[in-house]
Amino acid sequence: VSFADMNQDLKRYLSPSQLLFEILFAALTTWMVTACYGLLQRCGSLKAVFLERGRPLFWLFFVGSAGIYSLWLAAFWPGIMSVDSLKVWRAAMLPGVLINDHPMLNVVLYMYLMHLWNNVAVVPITQILLLSLLIASFFYSLSRRGVSLALLVPCFLLVACSIPVGLYTIVLWKDIPFALLVVFWGLTLADMYWKKKQGLPVA
Repeated sequence: VSFADMNQDLKRYLSPSQLLFEILFAALTTWMVTACYGLLQRCGSLKAVFLERGRPLFWLFFVGSAGIYSLWLAAFWPGIMSVDSLKVWRAAMLPGVLINDHPMLNVVLYMYLMHLWNNVAVVPITQILLLSLLIASFFYSLSRRGVSLALLVPCFLLVACSIPVGLYTIVLWKDIPFALLVVFWGLTLADMYWKKKQGLPVA
């Protein structure tokens, strides 16, 4: 038995909002790739990105923190989800589904990450990479200002081995990206203030 012309009203071949998000995601990805290529051009070679001007210390901090948080993720693979997490993930997966009890930007973030890998593990992996970059940048900047490794390494280990930080990094909650942004802007503003006091260019 076959049925023809069923549910014609449900057919949609173009979603304007979805198309807009696709264009936005393509532009964001292009910008990130261009920024990485620009960094490579400024350094001169891929080797220089990792080895010149004290950068091995930056990458050691990055690999150390990313490795520790990856152990958390391996233990709780593919991440820790709550009912709210499932709700946001579903809203991000289905075009046209909007929720009004969670930040829309968090849904958009999940939508973008789904384009990279349609698995919930992509969210904690992204959070691990972003947090590791933030930690490495902070401690690397302190070392360039003359703070000794004898002081930096114990402080780094306290942060990297912190149980709340490691646990929250692998949870799919809206609080995590927000907290990362707050810490990032707090450190950035403090860095800009220090440069201004030293008479250095802020930009």
